[in-house]
Amino acid sequence: MSSNGSPSVSTIKDLLHAVRNSLSLISGYAQYLLLKSAPGEAPAAELRIICRETERAVSLIDLVPETFAEQALPTAPSNPARGSDPDRPTSA
Repeated sequence: MSSNGSPSVSTIKDLLHAVRNSLSLISGYAQYLLLKSAPGEAPAAELRIICRETERAVSLIDLVPETFAEQALPTAPSNPARGSDPDRPTSA
């Protein structure tokens, strides 16, 4: 984890893993709400769509070839204006 609480990702595989985890949380919560909803309740249709689409997204992620997933992600340049450069002296 990075200092801001987001997962640290250095390869495409790490990124796909993080996205897969988020999709699992979304799908799991939608399934939980679906189980709690009464049959025929309006939100049930929307929750089924969320479940279906998160499964679809995971299946698309699974199409990424392993050799591609092992590639390193490009590093984003730091943005000193946002304070992300640890070597930049702070102004008093």
